[in-house]
Amino acid sequence: MDAPRIDQCNVVVGDVAAAAQFLIGLGVDIPAVEPDWNGHHLAVPTALSGPADASETAVALDLDSAVFARYWGGIDASFRGVVVNVRVDERSEVDRLHEQALSLGAHSLKPRTTPSGAPGSRRSKRLDRSSSAS
Repeated sequence: MDAPRIDQCNVVVGDVAAAAQFLIGLGVDIPAVEPDWNGHHLAVPTALSGPADASETAVALDLDSAVFARYWGGIDASFRGVVVNVRVDERSEVDRLHEQALSLGAHSLKPRTTPSGAPGSRRSKRLDRSSSAS
């Protein structure tokens, strides 16, 4: 079993289009956005790291609006910041890692089930001292 690893970072911004234009201005090749997602979600290309034969990007980076982020559950509409997603290999590790995050000061954001009632991902958040709790 591998150690938990960072899988994805979601940057929740006030203006997805402006954030994308900033990255384009830096020379980042931003792919076209599907019309339904325009203004709310944008996948940003990232560099590969690790072995040359790695089949997936080390970390995915998405720019998201607060409206989109609210669909994850438990995130306030005024939230701006970074959401870090951690990947584990076994379902049992999800619950263990979630409990460990809570013991380190995180707050649970949503119940453990998907809309269908099946086991799903766990969400927790940790606000730094300069952030306001919601």
